[in-house]
Amino acid sequence: MWPARPTGGARGCRSKARREARPAQARTSAPPHDQLGEVCERLDETGWDTCFVVDERRVVLGRLGRRAIRGREDVSAEQAMTLGPSTIRPSARLRDIVERMQKQQLTNLP
Repeated sequence: MWPARPTGGARGCRSKARREARPAQARTSAPPHDQLGEVCERLDETGWDTCFVVDERRVVLGRLGRRAIRGREDVSAEQAMTLGPSTIRPSARLRDIVERMQKQQLTNLP
């Protein structure tokens, strides 16, 4: 989640990367009620092939993967998403992560 006001720096300005990330974040995430077709149109502008479905607090509810995006069915993002993507803790050991991915047949982690 982004802070409501600028932080850091002598003048309190956000970094250029942080200022530019906000609009991209809005195009690569979607509320659950957005229609899949509308979400796909926004994604086409970014070149991304995945999208996170988030609630009003920006908590990840699920993910729209390549298959859902290619299909572009006439459904909501919530209906098309895969529930709760797998995540890992920053302290997790790489060996354990790889083992988990192999057991669960995961090809990527957000």
